Amino acid sequence: MKGKLLGSLGVALCAVALLVSPVASAGISTELLTVEACIGDSCYGYCVFTPDDPRGQLTFDPETEVWSWTLLVDVPILSLDGQILLGTLQANATALQFAQDPSVNLNFAVEAGPAAGGTSFTIKSALLSFPTLFNAEGRASAAFTLTDGVDDDGATLAPMNGDPGSYLAQYNGFVPSGATFTYLMPQMVADPMDTVSLSQEYPGGGLFTPIAGAVSDMSTQVHFLLSPNDLASGTSVFEIIPEPAGLLLLAVGLLAARRRA
Repeated sequence: MKGKLLGSLGVALCAVALLVSPVASAGISTELLTVEACIGDSCYGYCVFTPDDPRGQLTFDPETEVWSWTLLVDVPILSLDGQILLGTLQANATALQFAQDPSVNLNFAVEAGPAAGGTSFTIKSALLSFPTLFNAEGRASAAFTLTDGVDDDGATLAPMNGDPGSYLAQYNGFVPSGATFTYLMPQMVADPMDTVSLSQEYPGGGLFTPIAGAVSDMSTQVHFLLSPNDLASGTSVFEIIPEPAGLLLLAVGLLAARRRA
């Protein structure tokens, strides 16, 4: 059984529902952000941030059709008895954006607790659903920063479970159970009292690559082991677009949806 993430405002555990855009038939699950923190095989920390959670703020821009969510306060991740600090999810830099283009931006900032061996974090975006696209194209990019913490002994951020990267973009299913578009971000190492940054993109050069078959949803996650007392942050974006003919059909569909509203 998973543990729970405890903060100053209590436990944030909620059922899944569907939050639908007022202007189109795209939507995001109300599990806006889920976070799990583990020490070894013990996963004490688990939290689901929902639209009505006072620790975050969700807004919708009807002109750009973009949902934006930001964590407003630092959230400590504690063991059930409150005695072990697994890590801290940091405010403001932890944020999400969902656009009906469609695209998912997942940003995070965490500090590992002092446990020997470090803390593993799994941070997932909500599932973004949209009208089915055929012969779509996609691209993804991520940029991480790793900083040595108070112990001045260097820092390491490493992918988990033999994955080729710490960032995962998927479609047609909620991560990690969907179809994989790409992994990004291999292991990173910072020297004592130092900070390192790394960025990657797929397929590269700002280009898009084809996605075979139908596509109707997308989500992303970061999953990594962070050394004790060290800090990691990152930004990422996963975009999917229809082929040129599909763009016209999607525009017609969205226009019809607005007229019915």
